[in-house]
Amino acid sequence: MPVKKQDIQEFYELTLLDETKTVQQKTIETLLIASKWEHDNAVKTNETNRIKQQEYQQQQEELHRQQQHLLQMQILQEDSKLPIIDLPEAKLTLPKVSR
Repeated sequence: MPVKKQDIQEFYELTLLDETKTVQQKTIETLLIASKWEHDNAVKTNETNRIKQQEYQQQQEELHRQQQHLLQMQILQEDSKLPIIDLPEAKLTLPKVSR
């Protein structure tokens, strides 16, 4: 999660304004909190990227399904457009039987 203004204010008041701490202590604490904030931000960025990747993959799968469906519909439509061939009418002729 991103660093909040409140977190920065709290760090400033508890660390940098503390006159009982040496410059070296303040420097070390500043480096530690900066590392923590950078790590937290990197974790959030990684999670966001993972979610976006999953969404992209799902979109691609859905697009593929839609394309397959469209292709099947086109094939069916083409099949229905095949010309109908008129065959000559079959005539049944029976031999005349004399009685």
